[in-house]
This record gives sequence, C-alpha cells and structure tokens, in this order.
Amino acid sequence: LLHRLRGDARRRLATLKRQLRVQTYDDLIDDVAAALDGPHADALARRLREQYAIALVDEFQDTDPRQWRIFDRVFGAGSDDPALFLIGDPKQAIYRFRGGDVETYLAACATAEAAPPLAHNFRSRPAVLAAVAALYAQAGDQAFVDPRIAFHPVQPGGQRGDDDFLRDGEPAPALTLWQAPPPPADPNGKQKPWPAGRSRELATAACVAAIHEVLSQARAGKAKIAGRPVRPGDIAVLVRKHHEATRIRQALAKVGIPAVAAGNLSLFCTNEAHELLALLQALLHGDDDGRLRAALATVLVGQDAHQVAGLDADGEAMRQWRATALEWRERLDHGGPLALLGELCAQQATRLLALVDGERRLTNYLQLAEHLQEARRQALGLHGLVDWLERAIAQASSDDENQLLRLESDAHRVQIVTLHKSKGLEYPLVFLPFVGIGGKPRDPGRCVVALDPADGQPVLHWKLQAASSGWDAAAKAWKDGEAAEDARLLYVGLTRARDALWLATGGFYNHEKTALWPMVSDPAALAAVAPGAIVLDRRVPP
Repeated sequence: LLHRLRGDARRRLATLKRQLRVQTYDDLIDDVAAALDGPHADALARRLREQYAIALVDEFQDTDPRQWRIFDRVFGAGSDDPALFLIGDPKQAIYRFRGGDVETYLAACATAEAAPPLAHNFRSRPAVLAAVAALYAQAGDQAFVDPRIAFHPVQPGGQRGDDDFLRDGEPAPALTLWQAPPPPADPNGKQKPWPAGRSRELATAACVAAIHEVLSQARAGKAKIAGRPVRPGDIAVLVRKHHEATRIRQALAKVGIPAVAAGNLSLFCTNEAHELLALLQALLHGDDDGRLRAALATVLVGQDAHQVAGLDADGEAMRQWRATALEWRERLDHGGPLALLGELCAQQATRLLALVDGERRLTNYLQLAEHLQEARRQALGLHGLVDWLERAIAQASSDDENQLLRLESDAHRVQIVTLHKSKGLEYPLVFLPFVGIGGKPRDPGRCVVALDPADGQPVLHWKLQAASSGWDAAAKAWKDGEAAEDARLLYVGLTRARDALWLATGGFYNHEKTALWPMVSDPAALAAVAPGAIVLDRRVPP
C-alpha cells in the first residue's frame, strides 16, 4: 500500500509539473536517463558524442547511479569509442543526504582502468602529513568502516617545509591532541563519561584557550607563518552543526577574538527573521497593542521587559510608541522594507554592535530586508509581505543557496565553518573541537534506502513488523552507512590543515562511538609514532 501511494503521488506530481511547465534538476537527469533507455537511445548517444568527444568527471565520488548510467552509456562501456575519465576520492564522499552515493564510485572503479594516483601533497607541511598518517595507522581497518576504502599515505610535494610555521623560533607541532580531564567517579566508584553538554563546554573552553594562546604568541612575535605573525584569519574552527558554530563564536567573542561563521543555516531559521515578522505584524495590526509590545521587545528595537511592562501604567509612553509605529508604517509604504530596516539598523547600530553577536544580527537584518524588498514587488501590500515572510519561515531550507547566511565581514577573523562547507578548501591552522564527542544513536525512522544485495540497486524499505520484510537488514545497512559517512567527514576535516591541527579528546559523551576514537584511544602510542610532530596537551583551561 505504501509503495502504491508513493507511486500515485509521483504520478500526480509529474502531472502538476507538466501543467505548470516546470522542471527540476532531478527531472533533467531523469529525462536524459530515460531517453537513453528508450527507443531513440542510439541516436541521442551519437548526437552527444558528436558534441563532446571526451568526458572528464571531477568529484566523481558524489555521482549518483542515474548520472553514472548516463556517462557510462554515452562515453564509457556503452560507447563504440570509450573516452571517459573519472577523478574522485571515495574518502571525501560526504553528500549521502543529497543523493551522493559512494557505492556508485566503488562500482565504477571495479570496471575502470586505474590511473596513476596523486601520490604527492603540495598543500601541507611534511609534519602535518606524518601526523595524519599516524592517526590512520592507529585506526587501521576501522578508519573508514567500509573495508573497500583505505587511507593511502602521500609524500610531501617539496613546496612546503616544517619551518613554515614557527612557535618560539622552532617548528611548531603538526598535531596537538588536547586531553580533557577525567570525569569524576560516581558514589559507587565508577567513572562515567562527561555528559554531552559538559563535554562541549570543556572542548569549547580548550579550543578558545588554544586559539588565544597562539594569537598572544603572535602579538609577541613568537608564532609565525611564512615569516609573519599568525593572524585570526589563519585559523579555522570546523564544526558539524550550527549550534556548535554559535557556541564557538560566542566563546571567542568573550575573550575579544573576532570570528565569522559560515554554515548551512537558512536565513529564515534565525531569530532575526522571527523578529521582523513580529515587527511587520505590529505594523499591519496598528490597533493591536499586544503585537506592538512584541515588536518593541525584539532585539532590533531593544526595549527590555521592565520597559515593556511599564507601558501598562504609562499611557503617554504608549501613545508615543503608537505614533512611532505609524511613522514606521509610512516609511515602509513609501520606501519599502529596505528603507525602514536600514533606518532602524542605523539608529540602533551602536547598541547592536555592542552585543556579542551584534554584527551577525545586523547582517541578518539587512539581508532579510533585501529579500523583503524583492518580495514587495509581487506582494499585495503589507498583508502580502507578512504572508510571504510567514511562508519563507515555514519553508526555510538550508539547501537553498539564496537563503544561506551572508558573511558579516571580510575582515581578518577566525573562520568557523561546517565540515561539509570546508570540503575543497584549506586553512593554515585547523581546530576540530567536537569530533571526539559522540551523539545519540541515530534512528532510521520509518523508512530507509538500502542497496539490494542481488543487483546493488537502491531499494526503499519500510519499517514493517513482518520478519520477512527485510527491515532489520536494511536498518543495519543504513546505520553502517551513516557511520561510514561520519568517518569520511572526519577525513575531510583532518585534511583541510596546511600548517597544524588541533583536536580535543578524552572521556567525552559517547566518545567510543566516534570516528576519531580508534585513532586516539592510545594517545601515548600515537605521539610515539611521530615524535615532535604530535604533542599531548593535558592543561585545563581557565
């Protein structure tokens, strides 16, 4: 029944798209794949080959099965004159949630002629390469969960030297392994890991202390990269989730270190979006004092709880705010949201910039104002604008690049970046504070996609009670796939570093279930593999 319902929904959606004359990127891929399986497949393949003699697919580890069938049919084994070159690294296949399928890469490898590997690294200091190799040597076969994917050590490319990064006049360690203090024992003498919240507090404090230390040394002329003092912009903190980025940014701000966060959070998921909705609703319903109070209580307007509560007894103050709201409504009607919010931000800039995250808030307000100004061209007055913002908040998506947060400044700041967004980039100094902290076991939910062992094709499995449904095996395969992707995501983070790495480890929450744990379970043995390149830090931050 569930499969029939899904099939019916797909047919209805296809009909609706034909009526609206729209196509998605997935539709384009599906149409080409279907055409290459249809009666005119040979003619289409021949026309494509006439246009493109050779196909070269970069980042092939992110290809899905449909795309691979297209490439293989037109330029590969299905062609009379194969000319298909695939470049990829299965260790960097981290887009499973978007449909990227490392199984496609591995299947293609089994049919391809291997090209010479890229055996030299021209990015990192030799000591960094040795430290990363030591981590994967410690992990052994557990490193990537999937035994078909392995770590291959690379040689220095000759462009970088260990003396490119100096601390106190000596080549700096390539990997600093900070170890959290052991958690206290319970009344029975048993030592349980730190709770999740406390684990993040410890890792955050240690990370900020390490960043503060290297920047303090830089100001004293004792920490240099390529002969110049280390700057905040040389440092990247890589995190998995937005709340981790916020935690790090706020902790850095408290010690006076400028930072900027670049992640995959939708603009319409922010508090600022809800604040602007409250403001627009107050202007729309001008006779509703409750909505006006809600707008006054926003960070943008800045009235605190005592001031808002005092309006009940101060009729004159309330009348003044009603008059101000009318002025805002007139400004909105004549100049649009950008004019109103630009004016409010200018009036409140001194107060907002004094906040820990004030620059981030101002940037969000102004970016939202631009979206609202654009929406105003088609919205029916203020009521339509409120409806548009309500829908945007309800349908917020981090997959829409138009909704992603804009960087608040181009100044030299510590970069706080999600691991997914860091792929393909490099940073002189990389800090990974949270990779040693585990999470709660993931629940596959009511359905998962798993590969059919018979033909390797993806199959949708529903959670059914019948033992013969195959759910147990499919759920286990899904969990294994999630663990394998976590391991590949860690690899991406470790290999972003040019000059040095910093990791937080210890008795954190569910630490034994992290991809990092097999690498650092024996810190002393790890440090002995690359003496001087790997150091252990057991200092407790203030």
